[in-house]
Amino acid sequence: MAPPPRRLPPPMGWNSRDCYGPTVTEQEAPADAEFMARRLPPYGWDTVVVDIQWYEPTARAHGYNPDAPLVLDAYGRQLPAPNRFPSTAGGSGFAPPARRVHELGLRFGPHIMRGIPRRAVAARLPVHGTAFTADEIADTASVCPWNTDNYGLDHGHPGAQACYDSQVARFAAWGVDFVEADDMMFPYRTGDRRLRAGRRALRPAGRAEPLPGHRRLPRPPGPPAGARHHVARLRRPVGPLGGRCPDGPGGRPGRARRAGRTPTRCPSAGSASAPNAARTGPVP
Repeated sequence: MAPPPRRLPPPMGWNSRDCYGPTVTEQEAPADAEFMARRLPPYGWDTVVVDIQWYEPTARAHGYNPDAPLVLDAYGRQLPAPNRFPSTAGGSGFAPPARRVHELGLRFGPHIMRGIPRRAVAARLPVHGTAFTADEIADTASVCPWNTDNYGLDHGHPGAQACYDSQVARFAAWGVDFVEADDMMFPYRTGDRRLRAGRRALRPAGRAEPLPGHRRLPRPPGPPAGARHHVARLRRPVGPLGGRCPDGPGGRPGRARRAGRTPTRCPSAGSASAPNAARTGPVP
């Protein structure tokens, strides 16, 4: 029997959530990136991911604020919170942090939640490149069970794809190499449509390909996983592997930060290949 075809290894790197939750700042992330650039590239670790709520100026270390005051542009797309990422002010987005990470020889990427911000829907903001507004393309019955920032998209509406397209195009303009797209497979029975929309958005950028999966949720009855093999090459059915920082009793994540130190001694594991994320590299 012929051996199975060789697969690329999954992306590996540092993810801000394991040590900082949703509160990481522009000062903290580069310190961990510099540590990784010095120590870990020989082992395949080369991706720096700024995780959830980089667009939330009031983010807290444990949990998520309901109806958070997300920083959005005129089209309802998330912008880095300038009080946490000062170099991104003035519309430059993540371009300056991405350049800094690239200078270290590493790749950079942000986290996004599926769908469209609820505040954009409430304000009926226009969808970039279309005549539609956010409230027309949102599926307000499709919500994440653990975060209230976004509604899902109505993928039967022609404006839904344009929403993802414009977001990914802007990421590409910022120099982003990797996108961690979260909650893409919940509810499981409708995950295929979201994955296809993500893949269509990523192809024009020529940078990444989406992965299916789900976030620490039991898999309910539904179509076999093979139905999703044509959408992505890699399936990750478990939650992220989180490191523990040895900066205090029990080595609890975030302890070093509360003590006023950046925990560069222990970059967290695995979450650059995070739930429902994207594989970096050119798309065939």
